[in-house]
Amino acid sequence: MEKMTFSNLAGGGAQERLQDALDQVAANIADPNTDAKKTRKITMTLTMKPNEQRSIANLEINVKTSLVSPVGINTTLMVDRDEKGKAVVSEIYGKDPNQGVLDLDPGKITNIAERR
Repeated sequence: MEKMTFSNLAGGGAQERLQDALDQVAANIADPNTDAKKTRKITMTLTMKPNEQRSIANLEINVKTSLVSPVGINTTLMVDRDEKGKAVVSEIYGKDPNQGVLDLDPGKITNIAERR
């Protein structure tokens, strides 16, 4: 009988699953859209269930990763009203409110500063 080792466990499947999890964590750490300071986690669980005679055991291998979600994206919006009095919102690009534009009519872009 061959001695069980991590490298030959489940025909190498356990080692492969762990490597996949390590690759996921590495990619998550390298992602500039995630918080670099937050902790990532890999949990590998080996569950063995023997039969009544204790001669055979079923082994279940589970690998779970806890990754960091991408950080939120912030922007600034300007709330205004169109010619008909309907509330409209436009994203302000940079810090200059004169750069905000609204699509008041399909295909027509109006600079808010020009409309006033």
